[in-house]
This record gives sequence, structure tokens and C-alpha cells, in this order.
Amino acid sequence: MEWRVEYLEDYHIVELFMIGPITGQDLKGSLADRLALGREKGVTDFIINAEELIAQHKAIVDILNLPGKEYLKENMERESRLAVLVPKDPKSVWIAEFYETVCINRGWKVHICSDHASAVRWLLDK
Repeated sequence: MEWRVEYLEDYHIVELFMIGPITGQDLKGSLADRLALGREKGVTDFIINAEELIAQHKAIVDILNLPGKEYLKENMERESRLAVLVPKDPKSVWIAEFYETVCINRGWKVHICSDHASAVRWLLDK
């Protein structure tokens, strides 16, 4: 999986773009990059743009570990909010839904959004 992070200055939000087949190692790397830019900019609101992500069943355990272990290990702020844009590929939508459920069950504020504008609105509506 490729990824990049951008700071959306107008909204004070960091956006992570995830592209291609998802892997556990890439999840950790993209998390570290997302949080590093967030800390640099003083941001706790994030868009996880998974529109170009390709789901893989072998990443399930890695996704389970994100909110349960990796977020805590990386000292992610509990007040962080994450808006998730689902993959465009209908066969990959399940992974965003799974991620949302896993995160909510562990006390994180995560919401699936249908488009970029609704993701920004949800993050700004505090």
C-alpha cells in the first residue's frame, strides 16, 4: 500500500490517503506519519481517505491491533476524531466498516462518511 499525508490548513485537519492493497506494516507506517504531521500541526482530527484502498482479509488482525494496541503505543490523543472515506471498490467497503466497528468498540471516535465534504463537516461539528 502506498500512502501520503496532507495538512488541510483551512480546516485544521490531517488527511491520510491510502492507495492499493492494505498491509499491516503499511498500516503502522501510515499511522506514524499521520500522527507525526498531526503533532507538528497541533491536529487531533483526521480524515482516513481509503477511497483507493484495496481490502485484504490478511489485514484483519492488523486492523484489530490498531485501536487496541498501536494507537495507545503511538500515544494518539483520546479526543482524536477520525472520519473514514470508504473504498470506491464495492468489494473493499467491508474493511472500512470493520475498522469503524473495531475502533468504536475500543472507545475511539470514528465515523464513516460518504464523501469528502461530509467528512470535513463531521470533524468540524464538535
